[in-house]
Amino acid sequence: MLEDSRAMMPPLRITQLLHARWALEALRAAVQLGVFAALAGQAKTAAQLSSELSASREGMQLLLNALVSLDYLQKDGDRYALSEVSRLYLLPGQALFLGDYLADNRVSEAWTKIGDSIRSGKPINNVNQEAKAEEFFPKLAASIFPLNYGTAHIVASELRVDELPAGARVLDVAAGSAVWSLPFAERNKNVEVDALDFPAVLEVAKDFAERHGVAERFSYISGNWSDCRFEDSKYDVVCLGHILHSEGKMRSIDLLKECFRTLKHGGRIVIAEMISDDERVSAPFSQLFALNMFLLTDDGCVFAEGELREMLSDIGFRDVYRPKLQYWGDESPVMIATK
Repeated sequence: MLEDSRAMMPPLRITQLLHARWALEALRAAVQLGVFAALAGQAKTAAQLSSELSASREGMQLLLNALVSLDYLQKDGDRYALSEVSRLYLLPGQALFLGDYLADNRVSEAWTKIGDSIRSGKPINNVNQEAKAEEFFPKLAASIFPLNYGTAHIVASELRVDELPAGARVLDVAAGSAVWSLPFAERNKNVEVDALDFPAVLEVAKDFAERHGVAERFSYISGNWSDCRFEDSKYDVVCLGHILHSEGKMRSIDLLKECFRTLKHGGRIVIAEMISDDERVSAPFSQLFALNMFLLTDDGCVFAEGELREMLSDIGFRDVYRPKLQYWGDESPVMIATK
């Protein structure tokens, strides 16, 4: 008999986390097997899908039911159909297909060594060094485009980008796929964008600008931001899409100062980040991402909301705020400020 009544508490918080990996692998298997692509045209039975995809009927039935329980599929009688999220993000060939990101195990593999990194105090792979960045980031930038594109459009609406005048310019620092600046150009034909990144990563930005029909209004700056000298008071908007967390605090302050200098009076900075609460004990993804930065960079970090506000205010930015974006609410991944 248990003497401590607390021992009767099931370890649900732990088992939920342990079993989360099962859900991920089930989703990966469905993408690899072609389940979502097979359901693109119409609802089908498990028997139809198992025959079409050369899979066992029992295994397919079990996988399909698991996907229904996770809201990736819908079931009506014995027929399965795509859910809204699967139709948007899990169909190969679609603009927002996330399958490439699901298939990329490089970061997950690094996480298997997190204990070694914590013991040594050193990263497993310093991916923000230029030589490694050119190898690591092009594939990552392309695969995570769907993660941020919808939010970037919401931010463009928040900033009323459609009201920007002719000749308006946007600087996208560490542009990656240009996901944070593309919506500005898409929603306002007056907007021109300068995208800055390493040469290999800029090829990804160029590809996405072509796909989205705005390539003629994109220009490209090759290199590291710290080696560039931006023109004073040139830009209406500067986008920092997930760059500060890889720079560390001191370099981030230097970058923010450069952004302040190159913005026009009244221009705005858009910072997309994994923003932590000030106590650094809630917002679990932000705390885990801080570990991710410890694992993969020398100086990378996650900024707390108050810390980021203070950095911006000290530089001279005003009207600093974290908008409550649609779908995000209090967990908004964006901070905006005005020069």
